[in-house]
Amino acid sequence: SELSSLNSTKLKHAQMIKMARKRNSDAKMQSLISSYLEFGDFRSAAMVFFVGFARSYLYWNTFLEEFKSLGGNPYEILDIFGELHGKGVIFDSEVLTVVLKLCANLMVIWLGLEIHACLIKRGFDLDVYLKCALMNFYGRCWDIEDANQAFYEMPDREVLLWNEAILVNLRSERWVKSLLLFRDMQFSSMKANSFTIAKVVQACGKVGALDEGMQIHGYVIRFALESNILICNSLISMYSKNNNLELARAVFDSMENRSSSS
Repeated sequence: SELSSLNSTKLKHAQMIKMARKRNSDAKMQSLISSYLEFGDFRSAAMVFFVGFARSYLYWNTFLEEFKSLGGNPYEILDIFGELHGKGVIFDSEVLTVVLKLCANLMVIWLGLEIHACLIKRGFDLDVYLKCALMNFYGRCWDIEDANQAFYEMPDREVLLWNEAILVNLRSERWVKSLLLFRDMQFSSMKANSFTIAKVVQACGKVGALDEGMQIHGYVIRFALESNILICNSLISMYSKNNNLELARAVFDSMENRSSSS
């Protein structure tokens, strides 16, 4: 029966704990997690995962997909994390990054704030991914100004941070702030990625900032990004919204690869 199978899974788990001195293989741990998930014991599955695999981004993606596909509630993952965190378990930056992303997606504000407070208290050395996750969390769940403050308080602003800061403001429809950040990013000799450039160009179209849009177009030309379809489509849209059909047509004609969305 299902109950006896679950009991046998727990027995296997107990044996693995008992033999902890002999390193359990990843395959055995994954098998244990899958068994718990199949029998609907999502709490035990999450607990084993946090103890054994939470350090790896790759395992996180697989675990979340399997957890949700078998009927697990993602909130339960955060509950288990909160329980372990409350007991003093210290997690590394990879775990905290993914948990903060989950907090942002599920709008679990209290836990995101608790994680940040704990990081400050411990003087935790944040890597760039954890910094981006913090900004994303504040932008989605709290206040965009807190996200911007977190950005400005970071002494070493890597390219990923600049891109994230711009995108966080764009998601909050802070069009002008996004354009200012993009300008400051250029002054800092940082190079935006194509997705960020396309989104900033779209912002120029939304606020009627033709001059700024043309300056960004110049930036695109300087860095030989004219063949990027995403950027070109954004430029065409921006020029069209600013009633400059001549330049919109010029961008269209210069595209090496025309997408069906143009």
